[in-house]
Amino acid sequence: MPIRLRSPHNLIYNAAIMAEKNAGALLCIKLESKFDSLCFVPFSPQLELGSVLAWKKHQIFSKTTSAFLDHAKEYFNRNA
Repeated sequence: MPIRLRSPHNLIYNAAIMAEKNAGALLCIKLESKFDSLCFVPFSPQLELGSVLAWKKHQIFSKTTSAFLDHAKEYFNRNA
């Protein structure tokens, strides 16, 4: 019986290198990274996430939080 291991990764590049070396399979979201010996196979049927971003009206945010929210709004408006 084969040994089955699960190893979470924070860095997709490192996990992809391990998968390229036949050290296992990689389950991840599709990113812009390209690996010649790996291919992305989407789930079927497509899985969707119903998360939301919410904040108080007239909330004062740090510069970092404001930049994140501006980026998120732009992204969602572009991909709506």
